[in-house]
Amino acid sequence: EYLLTNDYEILNLDIQKPRNLKLNSYWKFCDILDYINLRSNILEFSPDYVVHLAARTDLRGNSIEDYQTNTLGTKNLINVLDEIPTLKKVLFASSRLVCEIEHSPTTFDDYSATTPYGQSKVLLEKMIRNNCHNANYDWIIFRPTSIWGPWFDEPYRDFFNAVLNGSYLHPYNKKIFKSFGYVGNSVFLLEKMVASDRKLHGETIYLSDYESLSILDWANAIRSKNKMSSIKQIPLIFLRLVAYFGTFLQKVGFKRMPLTKFRLNNLLTSTNYNVDALKEYSEELPFSMLQGVEITLDWVNKH
Repeated sequence: EYLLTNDYEILNLDIQKPRNLKLNSYWKFCDILDYINLRSNILEFSPDYVVHLAARTDLRGNSIEDYQTNTLGTKNLINVLDEIPTLKKVLFASSRLVCEIEHSPTTFDDYSATTPYGQSKVLLEKMIRNNCHNANYDWIIFRPTSIWGPWFDEPYRDFFNAVLNGSYLHPYNKKIFKSFGYVGNSVFLLEKMVASDRKLHGETIYLSDYESLSILDWANAIRSKNKMSSIKQIPLIFLRLVAYFGTFLQKVGFKRMPLTKFRLNNLLTSTNYNVDALKEYSEELPFSMLQGVEITLDWVNKH
């Protein structure tokens, strides 16, 4: 939607229709695991720029083989890219989960993935670096942190719903700061990377807002915009008990638990990623946290 307002010609290849039905005319069904169909569609369109977002992103897979979209799919795409004569730039989406949440990597190949999903993204990054180092196009790997906003789904839509229905409880007197990204800012930055005259020399960067987000302030902003009282805070021990119970239910077959040990650990761990590389594309971002909350709540109320 943002690219169209900036006069780009768009082709969206995906196995699912756009959630925003107004964008159906720019979409073609294509499974990234179907190399022949993928190649045909891309070469027919002959893009100048490719933004590779196709992925399985949930954490419910049992092994790395469950995430072939991320591994084999990326290999298929790379093979096609070499055949595009017009290609200038490629933006590859990875994930912050190539490292465990508590780990602060010292280099971009300092991996410590703890989930099959994260391990599939490690393979994706290695595959890109090994196969694209002599490419005729510029490329970059970006690691989205936690991107929230209109058209989102689990777990951040779940977080908004929990905050709005009063089921989100914050650990008492616990300050948690996160490198999160409002989707409007993230899309703005990705387009800046595409449009910039600056060369993309195989860099790896984190995609995030510039200021770390206080989870409690964020939750209270959501409540405040809906004219609700502030978030309730409870002792951490009670949240741990709920998380252990949620993990147990998940293991016996319940798929969407609002709180598990993984999610609680994710919530409690402050994260702060270096965004200096992003600021080379724009010193300022278009949306504040409060503006993002207001736009997102308007979308939630309509959907």
